[in-house]
Amino acid sequence: MNIADLISRGIPVATNGGANSIAVAEHTILLILAVLRQIFLLHRNLIEGKWQSSPPDALELHELHRKQVGIIGMGKIGKQVAQRLIGFESTTVYTDIRPLSASREEVLMVRRLSLTKLLETSDIITLHVPLTPQTKEMISFKEIDMMKTGTVLINTSRGGVVNQRALFSALQNGKLAGAGLDVFPNEPTNPTDTPRLPNMVYSPHRAGSSLESWNKRLMRAYENIHRVIDGYPPRWTIANLY
Repeated sequence: MNIADLISRGIPVATNGGANSIAVAEHTILLILAVLRQIFLLHRNLIEGKWQSSPPDALELHELHRKQVGIIGMGKIGKQVAQRLIGFESTTVYTDIRPLSASREEVLMVRRLSLTKLLETSDIITLHVPLTPQTKEMISFKEIDMMKTGTVLINTSRGGVVNQRALFSALQNGKLAGAGLDVFPNEPTNPTDTPRLPNMVYSPHRAGSSLESWNKRLMRAYENIHRVIDGYPPRWTIANLY
């Protein structure tokens, strides 16, 4: 029995209430910076004895400052990412089936766009949506073709949201400048899921992991258990996603 079956039977399914949202948001920023600054390529070159500290290498490194970051999915994690981008003085746009209130947009300094417009205009695109029939491979050949040449794609949501063949093709032909992945269609991965491309940064589905997030997850799980035992409905339930 899967989540859709439980929901169809009226059985509430609870999440951790965004207990890992800060960890995932911080990891998202980490991946963005790691790709823009090519940190792992520089690290590898240095330990191999290749000292590179001057042009033309500098021309391949980029700043987050004043770039447009497009957030697809403005839920708990998307909001945390937007909040952290303020300090970089980047421009943040988002798309979501549920728009934020005008006051919330003002606080987060974000502007809502259609998915098409976001894809066409953003320098960096980061994904924060659940994997549902509606979002499966929502980023594929057509969507990547809409992006500007040199766009960076970050995925810390679910691997199935991105068509991997389309992604790796775009990385190899230069359409995308780079990508950072924490999630994959098949987990654990096999070698074909993680080709050794110089403009790729990988992590093994660890964006949400931190000591602090685990403490919050356990506390919220216990809180829900006690609420149900005491006759109250659980918090942080999901519905209408499947």
